[in-house]
Amino acid sequence: MTNFFIHLRQYSNYSLLESSFKIEEIVNLCKENKMPAIALTDSQNMFGSFEFSLSCKNNGIQPILGIDLHLEKLDSVEIESKILLLIKNKTGYRNLIKLMSKVYSDNENNNKITLEDLKENSDGLICLTGGIHGPIAKLFLKNDVKGADNLIQKFLSIYKNNLFIELSREGLEDEKRTENYFLSNAHKYNVPIVATNYNLFSYKSKHEATDTLLCIKNVEKLSHSDRQKISGENYFKSSESMIKLFSDLPEAISNTRLIAKKCLFFLEEESPSLPKFFNSIEKENSELSKFSFSGLYKKLANYKFSLKQEEFESKKNIYEKRLKYELDVIQKTGYSGYFLIVADFISWAKKMSIPVGPGRGSGAGSLVAWSLNITDLDPIKYKLLFERFLNPERVTLPDFDIDFCQERRDEVLKYVVKKYGKKRVAQIITFGKLQSRNVIRDVGRVLQMPYTQVDNIAKKIPYNPANPITLTDAVNNEKDLKSLKQTDDTVAKLLDISLQLEGLNRHASTHAAGIVISDKDLNEKIPFYKNDPDTGLPVTQFSMHYIEKAGLIKFDFLGLKTLTIIKKTCGLIKKDNKKINISNIPLNDIKTFNLLKKGETIGCFQLESSGVQEYLKKLIPDRFDDIVAMISLYRPGPMQYIESYIKRKHGKEDIIYLHPILEPVLKETYGITIYQEQVMQIAQVLAGFTLSQADTLRWAIGKRKRKLMNSLKSHFIEGCKKNNVKQYQAETIFKQVETFAGYGFNKSHAVGYALIAYQTAYLKANFPIEFMTASMNYELNNTDKINKYLDDCKNMNIKILNPNINYSSSFFSIEKNKSNNDRSIRYALSALKNVGLASTTKIVSERNKNGKFSSINNFCNRIDDENFNIRQFEYLIKSGSFDVLEKNRAKLFNNVEKIVQLIRNNRSNKDQNNLFCNDLGDKDIIDFGKHDNWDKSTKINYEFESLGFYLTEHPLKKIQKFLKKNGFYSIDDLKKETINIRNEEKKFYKISAISLEKKERTSKKGNKYAYVHFSDYSGNFEGIVFSDILSSSSIFIDNHEPLILDLEVIKKDNNLSFRIVGLVTLKSFLQSVNQNITLFIDNTVNINSLKKNLYKYQDNDGSSITLCIKKNKKIINLAISGKFDYLSLLNNEIEGTRIVN
Repeated sequence: MTNFFIHLRQYSNYSLLESSFKIEEIVNLCKENKMPAIALTDSQNMFGSFEFSLSCKNNGIQPILGIDLHLEKLDSVEIESKILLLIKNKTGYRNLIKLMSKVYSDNENNNKITLEDLKENSDGLICLTGGIHGPIAKLFLKNDVKGADNLIQKFLSIYKNNLFIELSREGLEDEKRTENYFLSNAHKYNVPIVATNYNLFSYKSKHEATDTLLCIKNVEKLSHSDRQKISGENYFKSSESMIKLFSDLPEAISNTRLIAKKCLFFLEEESPSLPKFFNSIEKENSELSKFSFSGLYKKLANYKFSLKQEEFESKKNIYEKRLKYELDVIQKTGYSGYFLIVADFISWAKKMSIPVGPGRGSGAGSLVAWSLNITDLDPIKYKLLFERFLNPERVTLPDFDIDFCQERRDEVLKYVVKKYGKKRVAQIITFGKLQSRNVIRDVGRVLQMPYTQVDNIAKKIPYNPANPITLTDAVNNEKDLKSLKQTDDTVAKLLDISLQLEGLNRHASTHAAGIVISDKDLNEKIPFYKNDPDTGLPVTQFSMHYIEKAGLIKFDFLGLKTLTIIKKTCGLIKKDNKKINISNIPLNDIKTFNLLKKGETIGCFQLESSGVQEYLKKLIPDRFDDIVAMISLYRPGPMQYIESYIKRKHGKEDIIYLHPILEPVLKETYGITIYQEQVMQIAQVLAGFTLSQADTLRWAIGKRKRKLMNSLKSHFIEGCKKNNVKQYQAETIFKQVETFAGYGFNKSHAVGYALIAYQTAYLKANFPIEFMTASMNYELNNTDKINKYLDDCKNMNIKILNPNINYSSSFFSIEKNKSNNDRSIRYALSALKNVGLASTTKIVSERNKNGKFSSINNFCNRIDDENFNIRQFEYLIKSGSFDVLEKNRAKLFNNVEKIVQLIRNNRSNKDQNNLFCNDLGDKDIIDFGKHDNWDKSTKINYEFESLGFYLTEHPLKKIQKFLKKNGFYSIDDLKKETINIRNEEKKFYKISAISLEKKERTSKKGNKYAYVHFSDYSGNFEGIVFSDILSSSSIFIDNHEPLILDLEVIKKDNNLSFRIVGLVTLKSFLQSVNQNITLFIDNTVNINSLKKNLYKYQDNDGSSITLCIKKNKKIINLAISGKFDYLSLLNNEIEGTRIVN
């Protein structure tokens, strides 16, 4: 076919929330319509250009690259307009990169594209004038014909024979008004015309969905008439349709082919281009060898005095041989510079005392990496394999994942930028998607459906972060969704549109870890997006996958909070004049393994889940390898082997090997294949594979490369036969190897993380106060985590001191009792709810500068903070932080507005040197009036409100004896009793507890249920409350009322789970069993005063009271009129009284 049309204005879902096209869909439509070429011209970006280029090339279609460039106030055009720029050649690509760099510049005063910019960067580009959206049309439609004429001439002077006047025919009024003007000027100035169609969606049936997408972007409603709309003509039209549409202007069609012939540039995969550490590869190779051997000998020197000379020389030979082998592979693959770069920035970080992880990922298998101090793991000691990292027979880019202290990661980035130049370092873009639940909510808003209805529908989609369920799967498999779609037209429309939009790109952001370092200025190779707001680094327009295809090298700079906690813990230890070097702690510490054996691992990296804790108790670990194994096994898939590992370790199950000759490979894991490295060694030992071949087998199985697997299977079986393994046995073993390779964990990664886990356990076992203080300081804004840690402190008998305005820091701090040197943790002021770090920092700074506060008035006089607010002060009062200055919390609370206003005014007052200056000292400037203090239960409840935790006293503590007497368990007692129950066994218990937090969910059937975090006087636990109980009891849970719970306890996968099968308030229970309260009083109590106190706790649904008075050796009973709340009387003891029953 000689007469065909080529689409030159084609958008994809990389035009964020403007087009519903996916790249694959565009390419498929070209194939269906026999279009030999097509352009991708996304709005203001080239995000999809690499994916598009490769996809087109693989399908025999010519890709044309360009962008729809937005222009603000170009020349005399005051409103936004657009032109289309298409790339002819590499020069054009580079010029387009320069234009985009300006568009996304941080300099708001200089990020608008001017005619001068277009002129300077015009080479290699074709310009389409933008049709009715272009600047020429904008002037003409404003009746500025002269201005439009002038602009055509200016564009012609810039682009010359690469300028085309763009025409579209989508039935819009502005198209009809401008077409004759365009045609006459095309003739007048001899500028060719070209036909385009704004392709935003594939078929007419997708119009409404794509219009909805634009509403999501613009936060509009679909029903609004005055919003920006997408034309129903913006679908992918066939050649025949476009030729017919422009039958009167055949040159507009033929010029699409002319432009395609001019545009010969597209993006292709490139070989990796490593940044240079030295000027030549030879220099890099020689320096890598020199540094590696030097580093190795320093490490081996540690063995010189512990081994005999002969043993030492033997060990040295083994290490030298491995190092020479690795260096040979690294140098042949050209990766010497990569190793030197990583070693350099890690060395710098360590010199700056920035914590660096011991190693993660397969890089820990390299002896070169260990010798260069890239990792802290001896790969020979831990049986880690280099080929798992760099396989000489399947060369892939090396990939070191480096963990840095979360708080100081950016310092390392700055060093790298300084060393290699800002133009050669960038972060990597990533795209957030319209995923199943979120797309439902977005579309529901646009359709103006009630929020609760939309939310309920979204919650019917099963939530599984590890393996997200698509909306398509949910609609096909969830009966409720199917039913709703069939019976409710509104829901059917919601689901239909959402299904069309699911998976499209929603927004762009920065990859959490990926960094690119280039040997050349990156803006010569790739386009940039906006600078990252946190680091200031430019962000690539290509995502991780395509950055690597562009031949650029990615480095992962990960921030790991555990390293920060370890660093801060060590800082607290040294502050107390104790010595510690976390890199040199013994790996056989008795205290550490005792802690692990008890499962007391809250706060310990990778070991703090309740499931791991229970398995550790059964495992009774006594060697580092046990921690490596537990981290590797506690995952879906291999978890089924944990029980066997434990039983085999303790001799309760026979150790069976796949084959006797595999004992050396599998002995450390008691015959169970846990690690990918073991899979490789099985192939090596049993089938004679090289480790490179064995790694290829592991990779083929993991990636499900069936053709390669079949080839390697034959090789495996033949190799087994040579080792006298029968064919049927070899086939059976291969099947098992396939299974192991599917779930096997990377041991290099596991050892690195096990070391961090061990370090945290060591610190907790040996320096518990420092470790818990540092851990809580990292979670200041996470009340749930702090509560968990505080509960753990309680279990370790670490005393937590109440927040105190004269002693508390903004952070948790260690406080020593001067009389007995006992140490405690003082509660942090900024950890209080609604208080915040900024204000508490000012308070602590003033206290450190001028001494403790002597009174509330003194505090008010000395603090000047115009941002201090009533809510902050209320929560400081509720927490008891001011008790050291004023014990009557009610007095302060009822005057909080006066106090806060005074503090806010202090800055201006001090500047004026007036009445409220600091020299007032303790002078009373607030008349507080008289107020009765809060009773005990009110104080406790307010403390809970401000801390999220019962610190001073648990409300149920007073009735602990009563509860035990009546057969109630504490959570601590319950856990002890259920240690030995079998998996799937159920037990039932009664317990009294108070809710701390409720998280509601909706089941597949649409029923509400909740996970509720409960607390009793001995500890915390989480239980599930199903709809039957939740519907009648939600108000009691939300109000944190003391409750009586009927618990169903079941053990699953070694975890205890709690289901609430009955719930009543403690108050109603107490009143049902105690209709009459007997109150014993001594004869010193004034009866009238007592009655006054009692009447505070009157309750029409309560219990009657009988006073029991001993007088002259006789007992006198005196009934008190009215009824009273038994629980309040228990929690608020009246002096001189005692409840008998």
